[in-house]
Amino acid sequence: MSIFVKNIDELLLEQSRYVVQTLGYYSVNDGGHSLFYYDENSTEPMDYGSCFTHVSGRGRWRMIPCSDYVSVRQFGCHGKYDCHKDIQRLFDYCSENNLIASGYGDLKLSGTVYSSCDMQMDRCKFIYPIGYRGYGLVVSPEKSVHGVSSRLRSKTINLPEVILKKDQRGWLPGSRGISLINLYHCTVKNNYVEGWDFGLRFWGQGGNGCVYNNVDTGYIQNNKANLHLYCSDMGWCNQNTFIGGTVGHYSGEVLEANQRVNGTKNIFLHDDSSYGGPNNNIFLNTSLEGFVDEFAVYSNGCSHNRFYNNRWEDGGVEGKTVWFSGKYSTKNVIAGGYHSEKLDMVESSGASGNRIEI
Repeated sequence: MSIFVKNIDELLLEQSRYVVQTLGYYSVNDGGHSLFYYDENSTEPMDYGSCFTHVSGRGRWRMIPCSDYVSVRQFGCHGKYDCHKDIQRLFDYCSENNLIASGYGDLKLSGTVYSSCDMQMDRCKFIYPIGYRGYGLVVSPEKSVHGVSSRLRSKTINLPEVILKKDQRGWLPGSRGISLINLYHCTVKNNYVEGWDFGLRFWGQGGNGCVYNNVDTGYIQNNKANLHLYCSDMGWCNQNTFIGGTVGHYSGEVLEANQRVNGTKNIFLHDDSSYGGPNNNIFLNTSLEGFVDEFAVYSNGCSHNRFYNNRWEDGGVEGKTVWFSGKYSTKNVIAGGYHSEKLDMVESSGASGNRIEI
């Protein structure tokens, strides 16, 4: 026997012990409808999405997933208020039950959220407030940004838009948009990232790595470092393939015409582990654009990376630079692409053997 109730408030008043279908979370047809059963022996804490206390005080209403997908709206996240805790509970539930986190809408967040589940979040927009200095979305096998030593394997990760609002020039130190840590053999579809000190970061750490991933680059715009491949704590970031997309700097950062902003990078290959750095990654048919970025590519100790048929759009401002630094920064190749003949290549601090093939 099934009972229908309008929303979660009515579920919390329901005295029956049958299967109950809610028609929404707050109101009918708001996208938060779910199916619940009564578990008389459960003492699990409420998570305001998959588990609610029965009105009798004994037992719990437990969600019955009707498909492999669970929506942010089933956890009460409708964009009306700060919902980073709701999103975290969704990610925890999906990670524990091998389900796919999904949803849609413009969602306000004020804290870091961690995910280790499959994601179909490309219709969601995560919006962080002016002045936020922390991490945004972290995809990691552990609920941490440091000391991660395990791997997250074979996930399909369709990312949301992740935006940090700005009201002035410059970027807030410490702000990180999306960090993907120690991913192995994953398929990643980026959506849109803007406004952060570091936009989209692939990060190998803890004696492990971010490797063998296929990435739809998507749109990464107006972050101080747009796309960041990073190795720390004896980690590595190798053998990833980035396909298509736009990585660009078109913003209000420029005070005068024909001026580039110090420290801005479209692609930043960064070794901080003395372990050979990000190497053997491929960037295929990506448009690297803008009149703000000081460096189209900046490599610090990284080797054997390949850039094929990328578009090196300069926005009419001459002097787009690719910079290779450090003795391990060797044998990186830029193979053609629109305006590749206009690139200025610099090798410093022992870098050698890098080349541009027009």
